[in-house]
Amino acid sequence: MLKLIIFLVIIFLIAYFVFNLFMSKRDHGSAKFILPIMLTLLIVVIIFFILPRFGINPIALLQNIASKIIPFISMIRGIVG
Repeated sequence: MLKLIIFLVIIFLIAYFVFNLFMSKRDHGSAKFILPIMLTLLIVVIIFFILPRFGINPIALLQNIASKIIPFISMIRGIVG
């Protein structure tokens, strides 16, 4: 658990330093993008580092979700076209 906390702190520190690097060169209009980037990194960490510890394969889970979504995409294409 301590390794996970250290890893998350490192991710947030890197995001903070990258944010400050870009903010010093530009105006403050890009400040709204740092929170979604940090949340995306956090979700990726949860999916690929925590789920395997509980015995859930994240790649198989994503393939399973994709196999259920793809038929709906072709159905929507048939309705629109």
